[in-house]
Amino acid sequence: MTIPRPAALLSAFAVLLLALAATPAARAVDAVPPLSITSDLMLGGPGTEDVYILNAITSVAEDSRGNIYVVDGGQPALHRFGPDGTWQGTFAAAGDGPGDLMSMPVIAIDGQDRIHVAGMGGRVQVLDADFRHVAVSERAHATSPARALAITPDGHVAIVAVDSRHHTTVDLHDAQGAYLRSFCDTFAAGRDLPRLVEDAYGGGRIAAGPEGRLLFAQAAPYLVRILAPDGTVLHQTDAGGAGFIPEPEEPEIRNGRMAMRFPGMASGIAPAGGGRVMVSAWRRRDDGSTCTLLCLYDAQLNLLARTEVEKYTAVAGADSQGRVYLHETADDGTRVLRATVGPGGNVR
Repeated sequence: MTIPRPAALLSAFAVLLLALAATPAARAVDAVPPLSITSDLMLGGPGTEDVYILNAITSVAEDSRGNIYVVDGGQPALHRFGPDGTWQGTFAAAGDGPGDLMSMPVIAIDGQDRIHVAGMGGRVQVLDADFRHVAVSERAHATSPARALAITPDGHVAIVAVDSRHHTTVDLHDAQGAYLRSFCDTFAAGRDLPRLVEDAYGGGRIAAGPEGRLLFAQAAPYLVRILAPDGTVLHQTDAGGAGFIPEPEEPEIRNGRMAMRFPGMASGIAPAGGGRVMVSAWRRRDDGSTCTLLCLYDAQLNLLARTEVEKYTAVAGADSQGRVYLHETADDGTRVLRATVGPGGNVR
């Protein structure tokens, strides 16, 4: 008879403890297949620098004719591409006046193919397909940057802008720009946290889903919601992302100055066809490198697929056929990919 060595017994005991300690949620994530990403179009990358440059992509949207609009918040610039990816022009009139492109803009396109633009300023500007100024309206919380924009089928405009007084993140306006109401609690609701922390982390990403619903990804910590048009939370989950984005930290005082560390946050959300929802988030490791989380959910936010990748990849928009647009950074530059996603694990 062979008597097990003490080290072997300890090793086996440690494995047993780890298995017993694993939560049902962790075991459920382990059972979820990786994400399959099949791209059919690429914008940007090598060879395009002499025509246009992509850098910090904040939004990608399509009009009814299949034209693709890509917003670069770093320049700022609004690029238009044909359905086949051919560059058609760039609007880069930076400024704060009517018809100008404000800092860090985000966009959404309505049923009339008009481009709604919001950003650091207190307005929502409306441009036609040729970037001509059509209309302007005032935002409800003008001092809070607009971090994302979505338009429902009936023309309502949902803007992610933190109201740290009432702890809401989404402002809803009608099709004419009139303010209706605010909803979707921030992570700070009911907690005693500095206003600066809520202002920095209290936003998120938003997209229009089927049946007038809104898809919302909280900036931090990780949380995904499906909202009714009136703001009622229909479904909510942190499956696949619980613990990926750390709890927001309070600011530190360094040399008499207030400093904040951003360890990560949600970076995008979009419908992915058949009621499915695609979400992206990023996290900065202790060594300074960046890791991206990509999760796919069904219409009730049950987790379908989950993948972590080393390079920065963010969901930036979707088309009418259930394909998503991904903002990806690589050694050879920034690109936008249009892709079909699903469970499976193939990436090409």
